[in-house]
Amino acid sequence: MIRHIRWGILVAALIVSTAVAEEKTYPIHLDQRTAAGDKNSFESVAAVVQTSRWKWTGYAPTSQEKKSGYHMIMNEETVAATDGIASEAKYKVRQFKTISDEGETDLIPTGQTIVAKLRGKNTQFTVNDERPSKAVKVWLDYLFKLQPAEKNVSYDDMFGSKDAKKIGDSWPINAEATARWYSNYGSKLSAEHVKGQATLAGIERCNDQDCLKVEVDLDIDSYVPSFATTMPSDTKLEDASMKAHSIWLISNDDEHKLQRRTMSTSWRYTTTGSQEGKSFRMTVTYKEETDGRLLVSD
Repeated sequence: MIRHIRWGILVAALIVSTAVAEEKTYPIHLDQRTAAGDKNSFESVAAVVQTSRWKWTGYAPTSQEKKSGYHMIMNEETVAATDGIASEAKYKVRQFKTISDEGETDLIPTGQTIVAKLRGKNTQFTVNDERPSKAVKVWLDYLFKLQPAEKNVSYDDMFGSKDAKKIGDSWPINAEATARWYSNYGSKLSAEHVKGQATLAGIERCNDQDCLKVEVDLDIDSYVPSFATTMPSDTKLEDASMKAHSIWLISNDDEHKLQRRTMSTSWRYTTTGSQEGKSFRMTVTYKEETDGRLLVSD
């Protein structure tokens, strides 16, 4: 009888301990605050496929596919920061190649230094103390543009949670903050067109440590991309939409440091207009895959 009682106590204790483990919660911190003197090394790779389809009056439909991307390895240092947001940063190039249908090209040679400085609302770039060419600046604006602290919208604002979460929990993204983030980069959209959710998907090893795996799904069903403001007067934007899925691996410790982030994004827009008396309809689709990771061995 005593043995049965003891066995029952052990089983009950096991059930309770298992339940406690399953109920464990984790704080969600996606934002990466920085301060002057902070240093990191990182690698980032991206591949983009752009597919364009045209339909001209009186002609058969045509299409074109174009590939692009980049592969960079950088040593990063925050030179100055305000409220945890970098206002000046420098990047020592270990590799910075662009990818196209013709192959890989060194955009900036190994050993050179990129400096990004916030000047008002704009980011000023130099490469080895010289102003970059237009072709280089396009990439620098795309990858290293800084935001004033007062305009900054953090990833926690968009996708984070004020409450700790259990493995498997999901929560809605912040549509208002997400709309403001895209507006900071020139697009126009309203929160009503933004939908999505984040999920604490599990624990995963990365850089020899346990990391929280947060997955974010984003769906924007209508917006005005930044390029639309420079379209010819006889061209009209009919629609534009975007879908994205990202995976964040955040160290499961007090630092909550981003170790790796992968993202799959698809944009689509349609324009109509006329040239030389012929009307046209063009649909363009961009599909981008990016993978960025912290290098901890350097």
